[in-house]
Amino acid sequence: MDYMNGKKMILYGLLVLSWASLLKLDKFTFKRYLPVGTFTALIYTILSEVNANTKWWKVLETIFPKLPSNFPFALGPFVALPIWIFKLTFGRFWLYLLMNIVSGVLFAYPITKLFDKLGIYTLKKMTRIQLFFLSVISSIFIYVYQVFIDDTLKKRPDQY
Repeated sequence: MDYMNGKKMILYGLLVLSWASLLKLDKFTFKRYLPVGTFTALIYTILSEVNANTKWWKVLETIFPKLPSNFPFALGPFVALPIWIFKLTFGRFWLYLLMNIVSGVLFAYPITKLFDKLGIYTLKKMTRIQLFFLSVISSIFIYVYQVFIDDTLKKRPDQY
């Protein structure tokens, strides 16, 4: 078996570079937004499981066959990107939404087209516009989650 073909190298790179980018963050920011990064990974892992029945997309290449097929994405950019977006925008919902709209367009159109062309994944029963809307709608839930987390962390124990 060829474990290090070009597609696998791209997926490993996606995973490693996502986490390497987080090394630029200070400890407080990382700890503050890591829960929302893991929540985002959970959402997209659940969507990946839903995809097993709906066949919205098909993963053509993975790096760990026994793990969910979205592993490089769920534990790479779907953790790191929300952390960075929250660092840059939290508390300014419209800016947050705008950044998620831009990232949703980039993911649904050029990135999906590139990964389809490279043979990593392809959309089947989902259109790019549906993928875009799924991304934007989930980002709203993710924002609400971070507001909940922040509110909970701000409360002092004697307020319970």
